[in-house]
Parts: sequence; structure tokens; C-alpha cells
Amino acid sequence: NQLMGDLNKASKWCLEQSSVLLGSVQLPKVLCMEDEDLDEAMDKLQKAEFSEDRIVALEPFSFIFTEMKDMNLFLEHVVDVMNLKVFCLTETERNA
Repeated sequence: NQLMGDLNKASKWCLEQSSVLLGSVQLPKVLCMEDEDLDEAMDKLQKAEFSEDRIVALEPFSFIFTEMKDMNLFLEHVVDVMNLKVFCLTETERNA
């Protein structure tokens, strides 16, 4: 699955760059889910019709950063350079 491949590559980037990051990053929960839970999360994401449902459905697939600067650096490298499709947010956005 393309999405999981991209999430794995992006996670590897985070681990390799951890010394450069100012804060911490929570990797997507789907990366350590059992197959059954992963299938359920994928199903929920595909069936999400409204933006509120989609936001909730995307959380297990999202990288969550404590620092906005880290998220920007991540996006510059992972999306712009590596051409991966990822989802991310900051702690403040998550708690809003």
C-alpha cells in the first residue's frame, strides 16, 4: 500500500533527523497496529465523508509535532524533496 510505504519512509527520516529536531514527534499510530486494527483504520479513512470525520480518521496516520519549525522542516524534506504523501499536525492543532 502506497500510503503505508510513504509513512514508513517518512518515519525513517524522522528517526534519522531526531538530533536536529527542536521538539519531539509522535509517529503515526498505524505503523505499530495489528493488521486487523490497521484494516479498520484504513476503512474508516476511506469511508469518511465529512471533514470532521476525515480529521478524526486521519489521526492514526498523522505525524504529530510539538514544534511548528520541526513540522515545516519535515514537510520540506519529506513532501517537497522525497515526494511522499503524509499527514501531520502540531500538538496545539490537535488539542484545539
